[in-house]
Amino acid sequence: MSIWTQTVEKVVKFTVDNILEVESAEKYYQKAEELRVRNRLDGAISFYEKAINAEPSVYIYWHGMGSCLLDSERYKEAIFYFENASNLESNDVSVWSNLAFAYIGLKQYRNALEASEKALQLEQDNHLCWSTYAFCLQNLNRYKQAKEAYQMAINFEASNPEYWKNLGLCWQGLKEYKKALNAYRKAEELNPNNPEYTQLILSIQDRSQKKKKGLIFW
Repeated sequence: MSIWTQTVEKVVKFTVDNILEVESAEKYYQKAEELRVRNRLDGAISFYEKAINAEPSVYIYWHGMGSCLLDSERYKEAIFYFENASNLESNDVSVWSNLAFAYIGLKQYRNALEASEKALQLEQDNHLCWSTYAFCLQNLNRYKQAKEAYQMAINFEASNPEYWKNLGLCWQGLKEYKKALNAYRKAEELNPNNPEYTQLILSIQDRSQKKKKGLIFW
């Protein structure tokens, strides 16, 4: 057998092996997605791992694994996979958003804020990006910036009562109680069955009564 023939055979074998690996990786990924939809997360994680091992350069495999770990509340592990996904594809807003959610799960709000900022840079008109960014600011007690971000989220999605509630909490953090009350009332209007909104309204009204009676001074 000539050297040329041996070389051709090696190239063909290498190409076939690569094609088989890609096909196997895609099958593993599809199986993982099917299991995740059925909430069989442990099984899904196993197949995401197989897909990554077969074809580690495909970012959606890393993202899928991270998302499954996020669903399982395994936040620290999820961060590893989302970071690898972002290294392979930095322009997918869902990668940065999910990375932010994983950091939020660990209450690491500064890291979550950084990830949410990157998501927001990619989609300035996405209310979910604005609300995640606002939530991080809120939990860092940066109420002025947080309320501005919630207002942006509301500009794009005014029917979400949680945005109004969180806006109210930010106004309350800024000691703007009338504005907080208005926001809580809007949340209750959108979802009158949530007792939390009613309780927040009552707390502001109770405070107002105490102030009138001279029991509090701010």
